[in-house]
Amino acid sequence: MQINISSSTKVGVNPTIHSSIVQNEVVQNNIVQNQVVLNKSAMLIVTDLFGNTEALTDVQNVEIYEEVNGDFSLSFTCLLTEKNAHSYPLVQEESIVELDGHEFRIKKMVEVNNRKQIIAQHLFFETIDNQIYEISGGTLSLDAAATFALNGSGWTFENGDVIESKLIPNFGEGNTVSLVNQICSEFLCERKIQPGRHLRFEKEVGEDNDQQFRYKHNIKTLKRTVDTTNFATVIKGYGADGLVVEYRSPNIAIYGERHGEPIRDERFTIPENLLEKCKKEIQDEPEVSIEVELSQLGFEAQLGDKIWLIYEPLNLEFQTRIMSVKSWPFIKKSPVVELSNRKQTFIDSLTQTKIEVKENKKENRSKFEQTNKSITLAVERIGEAEAQIVIQADQITSKVEKNGVISAINQTAEEISIDASKVNLNGYVTITNLQTPGQTIIDGGNILTGTMSADRIRGGVLKLIADETSGNTANIYAENASYATGNLVFSAGRYTFESGGTIDFQNNPVTGITVVASFG
Repeated sequence: MQINISSSTKVGVNPTIHSSIVQNEVVQNNIVQNQVVLNKSAMLIVTDLFGNTEALTDVQNVEIYEEVNGDFSLSFTCLLTEKNAHSYPLVQEESIVELDGHEFRIKKMVEVNNRKQIIAQHLFFETIDNQIYEISGGTLSLDAAATFALNGSGWTFENGDVIESKLIPNFGEGNTVSLVNQICSEFLCERKIQPGRHLRFEKEVGEDNDQQFRYKHNIKTLKRTVDTTNFATVIKGYGADGLVVEYRSPNIAIYGERHGEPIRDERFTIPENLLEKCKKEIQDEPEVSIEVELSQLGFEAQLGDKIWLIYEPLNLEFQTRIMSVKSWPFIKKSPVVELSNRKQTFIDSLTQTKIEVKENKKENRSKFEQTNKSITLAVERIGEAEAQIVIQADQITSKVEKNGVISAINQTAEEISIDASKVNLNGYVTITNLQTPGQTIIDGGNILTGTMSADRIRGGVLKLIADETSGNTANIYAENASYATGNLVFSAGRYTFESGGTIDFQNNPVTGITVVASFG
């Protein structure tokens, strides 16, 4: 058994390992005769493009290969025998081979005489043909993103333990495979391809049982390779609003300054967080790959499991993960696994997109939603207030709500409407272009102002309540007789008309007026 260890990241699903008796092959009359004892739970079933289905027997070298978040494939050699003469013709390009509830599509076939060498890819990867044409970007939970990505694919999913939300602008307009890969990248999670066209998302597959691969115990040989191709000791990060940080590794003292590719992510607004991102992303140690051949395990190793690698002659002792598994379900052969030290990826914190809600704790929560038709931005202080902006092609709407009180502004090309309990306008306000027919209506209890200038003031009752009303107004008059039917009432007090003024009652009788002359 051999084990390859690399610092690169590979990604797949926990394999089901079966054991069986090795096949004995006999050739008679150009037909291969096999004596095979198969694990009944690992029978191959083949279905051709016309829907014909048969059990597929007399196969050799059946191999399953899985990676974490990566490949999942099946390969085997099919032999024409008396036992499978009915199913052998069904093994053709694009036929489906089923094993333990997993379906694989034959993509490569090499046929020589009565032997077919087959490579089949898991049916999940056919969702590359399921195109999503819409956009559902913004602040998304994994459930929302996966539901959108798998729409129309015929696949279902479950969420194991990924609870946080992420800001994913322009999410969509791609095929299902690429969108699922993007989900794993954004949420820093892994997906399992399960039987029955079902996916399971988890932060990390596998278990940590403190098992060991150790020198003189279960390690037979070990080969160590060092690669400094992607090695760097200095890296810069560029965030929002001109934010620039630089991380310098302590290994500069050993290797000198070696600049790596800069990180550009406008979601970062806080220098400390962007610096931490740089620190996590830089490869400031040489990449080391180790190939290990095991003599025996003594335990069952599964995909994603954490394993301790201990090799005293090279002073190696670190924990790593099983990132791929190659297994042979029909024969007694130990699986081959690949180990890898995965570099931890920084989870963006305290940035514009952070969403953290703790019980009994007041927090700000923001949400950004994007579709082909609109963009919505909402910010909420939980339990207190909420603000929202919705942008569409022909309309912009903003709203603020607190304790049941709501103010809103709605803007279109033709109209702006403001709905609020109070509107404050500071500074000069000029309203122009009111030449077209229409009305400017002020509907309220009172208007408080300093000086009001107008050609005409029209109303039902004009009440002057100040201690003194004075000025140089030329006329107070009714426009026509129909508006002069009411009363002009002067309450108790004295009203003085200065010299040069005129009181004209238009030949109407005047009663109850006492004229007091004042001589200087």
